[in-house]
Amino acid sequence: MDEKQLDAIKERFEETTEGPWYAIAGRIYNGQVQIPWTCEDAEFIAQTHKDVPALVAEVERLQTELKKTEKCYEIIKKAAFKATDKMSVFKNALEKVMEVEAPIMEGWETPAYKVARQALDGDSDGKRKQNPHT
Repeated sequence: MDEKQLDAIKERFEETTEGPWYAIAGRIYNGQVQIPWTCEDAEFIAQTHKDVPALVAEVERLQTELKKTEKCYEIIKKAAFKATDKMSVFKNALEKVMEVEAPIMEGWETPAYKVARQALDGDSDGKRKQNPHT
């Protein structure tokens, strides 16, 4: 359903006599008073055979899309959890590398130490930067 169709339905509804309406013995009542039908009321009633199926189809389409979105969300949530787990393992491994490969003398670093330091947000001085996300 496009926006133009939805706007037309809303406009037809807004032009009708205020409800709630009740149908009793082929007549429409607003509370206890019989409603004198306006042309807008008649148009609204006449269009319900088109409008209601269109609205139902749109609700069904949106429900289908919502189910797809919920499935995607669950998949992404599981993947993010697994990725966070793996990142923690890698972070621990890099920290171990830095401990083992720590420079023996000032200014000397092994390639493994440099890579580990960079991966752990280290700066060129060999000091780790504070990560606001950890």
